[in-house]
Amino acid sequence: MAKHCHLYFKIEDKIRRHLQCCFTLYQVPKEKQDAVIDAVLEVDLQSIAQKLIEDTIVQAHRGFEAVMTTKEGKKA
Repeated sequence: MAKHCHLYFKIEDKIRRHLQCCFTLYQVPKEKQDAVIDAVLEVDLQSIAQKLIEDTIVQAHRGFEAVMTTKEGKKA
């Protein structure tokens, strides 16, 4: 996982390589590895990542607003 993603080494390739290494360590048969990896890569990772980032930003704003509201209430 130390190698960064780029034009020729996309996140899907990185996930595939990581899962292959993990499955090989646990001696999972190649056929099962391929089936599971293909199923994982069929998931729409881009939309999941985008929603996660959007939700995190919303939560951060809420937390910041709560802190600011609390600080303003203490000043009075």
